[in-house]
Amino acid sequence: MDIFDYLLSLYYGFVFASVISFANVFTSRCKKAFYEKSRKNISNKWKYILSGRSKCDHCNSSITFIYLIPVFGYLFSLRKCTKCKQNISISYFIEETIAFMYGFVFFYITKKYNVHYHILTIFMIFYFFICYFISSIDFTYFLIPTEAIFSIFILSIMEYFLIDNKIQFILWISIPITWFALLHLINYFMPGKLGLADIHLIFALCLATAFPGSLFLPTIASFIAIIYFFIRYRKEQWNTARLTKIPFGLFLCIAFILLKLIPSSYIF
Repeated sequence: MDIFDYLLSLYYGFVFASVISFANVFTSRCKKAFYEKSRKNISNKWKYILSGRSKCDHCNSSITFIYLIPVFGYLFSLRKCTKCKQNISISYFIEETIAFMYGFVFFYITKKYNVHYHILTIFMIFYFFICYFISSIDFTYFLIPTEAIFSIFILSIMEYFLIDNKIQFILWISIPITWFALLHLINYFMPGKLGLADIHLIFALCLATAFPGSLFLPTIASFIAIIYFFIRYRKEQWNTARLTKIPFGLFLCIAFILLKLIPSSYIF
């Protein structure tokens, strides 16, 4: 890895961190504009979502530009709002740091194994943003916006046809359709086990993952979900946990993001 590749990886890492920083604000405002009680007081919802500076969660004052720099802004502010001196949640720093590391690694791996590394990285930036949005909404409200699923569907089609893809069309489309049909069949005989939005998201993410990763996406997501619930609930709470709703969209997005790091040649 030469110095130019290293700098490009750092650049894309910073882009991913910036995207997550924006996605955090975008998602938070979407929740207030469309899902919370405050939505009734917001007349022009999209203007509220897309305009205005980021503000402190405590005092609602605008944040100075230098403190909006992903990862470093949290360190520059000494973890406190410069106006009200209240502590800033470390979750912002953790999310941006993870996004930075992911962007760095994704570009490095993609450049090594695919000649279309710039285009693939740009597509992944959009996927990353949408997955963050879906994960946050599903974790909070147990629902997945149809617009987000449709966005992934459109991106996956664009990615497949814009890139000189070695994956045969029949393999690319057959696995998502198989999962779609199988899960609808399971849902028919065991209603309520899986939401329709989850099934639609699986279809869209399988298209975006492509063969052979699409074979394993729902299984990996289920495995991550099982680990999450074993960690979250103690043994004596297991009966309660079984009745708890599962934000499966969150685990599907995590599985998708992990699978996108693995070159196809490493799977088969």
